[in-house]
Amino acid sequence: EALLAESPYRFGFDCFCNGDWLGKLLHDRYGLWTCVWQQAVDALHYHPGPAHERSRNRIAFYAPRGQPRHAVELGLLALERLHSEYRQDVHVDMFGQTLELQDVPYTFTNHGLLSADELGALYRHATIGMVFSATNGTVVTREMMACELPVLDLNVESVRAMYPQHVL
Repeated sequence: EALLAESPYRFGFDCFCNGDWLGKLLHDRYGLWTCVWQQAVDALHYHPGPAHERSRNRIAFYAPRGQPRHAVELGLLALERLHSEYRQDVHVDMFGQTLELQDVPYTFTNHGLLSADELGALYRHATIGMVFSATNGTVVTREMMACELPVLDLNVESVRAMYPQHVL
């Protein structure tokens, strides 16, 4: 899959890229011309809410299974470990796709696909957001942060490029 995904970069196409990290990678590694844009967040849907809306021990987990770059299985393993090894009682609000889960040790709601209004409400209600971006970053993290939701993501080059030290 990685080889198939990479092969078009060798065709010499000009590239419009979502974020600086991808633009730099395509330019430096493949010598391609790139035009970069930054992800925007719709403030109508994604904004802070009253502090009393936030729940305790509630994780909003972006889980679009079938998109390997989002490492959903790794997230599911982390949630199991959080519950079993650290004895943390959490409720997980999964969204992005309906997952078929059985025998998980924590309670969860399988939201599937949600509208922007529903996502904003979920982000304002949760305790923490969990979004894994193994390659290029996703706008989901920015939307969560616009709702003042702390976000847990992977410590990989692309994510560090989106949020450099001087910004954190």
